[in-house]
Amino acid sequence: MHIVSGSSVDDGLLATLITAASRAWDRKCAGVADAIDYFASAAVVNELLVGQIDYEGQRIICYPHKPIINSVQSFGYQADIVSTLYTVDPSRVEAYGPKVTAYPTNMALDFPSSCKVVLSYTGGVGATLNDLPDDLVEAVTILAIRFYREAESGLTDQIGIADSGGQYVYTKAWPVRVKELAEVYKRKVGWRHSA
Repeated sequence: MHIVSGSSVDDGLLATLITAASRAWDRKCAGVADAIDYFASAAVVNELLVGQIDYEGQRIICYPHKPIINSVQSFGYQADIVSTLYTVDPSRVEAYGPKVTAYPTNMALDFPSSCKVVLSYTGGVGATLNDLPDDLVEAVTILAIRFYREAESGLTDQIGIADSGGQYVYTKAWPVRVKELAEVYKRKVGWRHSA
């Protein structure tokens, strides 16, 4: 993202604040502090997750740490970290949105219960700025501008500014439009690392 500025100093500050706004957006939408590049397309190798074995004992469901899962390269599951790791052929694993469902040929664990999942996959919304939805880019741009105005002017949390006989109030709260868009992109399932 590029915001027009008046100096190379401003450009450096803007680059830093765009990154900060992007990370803040990731954290807000994912609901956890350690969500970094949540929306960026990436290959993820051996991510540790919690899986849920359904009550019929026929499938394992998990939610990896990307908003959309494009494909699964490997799926393994085990009762705990020291137990045998069972694998499921990728042809028996389906991804739909943020959800991954595996259908083991022979379920090796009791059901219904949770298990540890070791997953390798590709996921994310886009690899470049042009791949991302316009409203997502707009929200992060607005947030970066807000961060820039705070850094540039040293504004405190809330002040009144007299201008042309009017009174304007500034607050560090996220703009309403950005908060509304964050609700659209907000992760609907928990961010669990292990059983």
